[in-house]
Amino acid sequence: MPARAGNLNIENRTIYCNDNLNILRGINNNCIDLIYLDPPFNSGREYTGARKSMAELATFKDSWDEDDENIEWWFQIKERHPRLYLYLKDVDDYANKSTQVYLVMMAVRIIEMHRILKDTGSLYYHCDQSAGHYIKLMLDIIFGINNFCNEIIWSYKSGGASKRHFSKKHDTIYMYAKTNKYTFVLQKDKSYITGKFGFKDAQHLLHKDEKGWYTDVNMRDVWQIDIVGRSSSERTGYPTQKPLTLLERVIKASSNEGDMVLDPFCGCATTCIAAEKLQRQWVGIDVWEDAHHIIGKRLHNDLDLWEGGTIHKLTKPPIRTDIDPERKTPKRREYIVDEVKEMVWQRDEGQCRNCGATENLQYDHVIPLSKGGSNEITNLQILCRNCNLAKSNKYHS
Repeated sequence: MPARAGNLNIENRTIYCNDNLNILRGINNNCIDLIYLDPPFNSGREYTGARKSMAELATFKDSWDEDDENIEWWFQIKERHPRLYLYLKDVDDYANKSTQVYLVMMAVRIIEMHRILKDTGSLYYHCDQSAGHYIKLMLDIIFGINNFCNEIIWSYKSGGASKRHFSKKHDTIYMYAKTNKYTFVLQKDKSYITGKFGFKDAQHLLHKDEKGWYTDVNMRDVWQIDIVGRSSSERTGYPTQKPLTLLERVIKASSNEGDMVLDPFCGCATTCIAAEKLQRQWVGIDVWEDAHHIIGKRLHNDLDLWEGGTIHKLTKPPIRTDIDPERKTPKRREYIVDEVKEMVWQRDEGQCRNCGATENLQYDHVIPLSKGGSNEITNLQILCRNCNLAKSNKYHS
């Protein structure tokens, strides 16, 4: 596979088993050609891998509440994207708290993904109706509305129906480019006709297969691709596995051989498999430890693609090489935004958490930032001036 020159500080065929935010922050600027992500959808469900499958131990929740909120994320968004901060701040007024927490969790990660994409790169965000319309606005703000390329509808057949609404049988994939220089390779699709009549002057454009006569047309934005069924040879048992054909179509359209493809929620590693098959470089990230083992099994056993070499499994984030090592690390933000103050005030019922006083109150970190504390709500409290002073003397004595 040809290696492309660039600013890469990550190695091809690597699975990182860690929180993807930690890994993304360690990747250099402008070095990734294509990002596809199939993150949690905020569906409110819990998922478990199929019994006696290679993904049997895969479990994750797709619901969000205040316990999942990280105040430092708010600080980062406010500093780097004030417009995005204003949008997210009001989401719970017209949606709910779960949607707000989910979007903030994704926003800090999408900001990093935008940073690491090349100017010729693009991002495909896979979602459904659970939060898709809120995600679209978030992506418009981060990437710029002029860099929105497509709303792709993945239509599929599956069991289950309702008597109260139309059957929900599609997902949405939002495609955004980093700039107007993005890579795009036009794809063709089959368009079937009832016969060869009326095509006397274009017989060379017609083809025939088991379904009948067809001609090739430019691919549209509605993709009809079967899901990974119970009897499929691709099936790993992973609860949200996507079909290989879907990922191949994405990779063919928005990258070239040798390009670097990144999947920050790689799960059972379908993106990595498709990238290997199409002679691209790839890196996957997932908190699930067995993501590394599944990619090996699939390459060796299912697709017979692997001809030797090493699949790297790493847990530590990469070290950026595009930052001046002499540059001083900026001080950690210590301020608390008004919205956070309000949440802490309500939780502590407007009184000192230590003695119950209601006067001379101050906002305080349970563990000081200088001692390794964080700006998460769980590390914030209300203390009266006397209790805060006594606590400060304790830490500095």
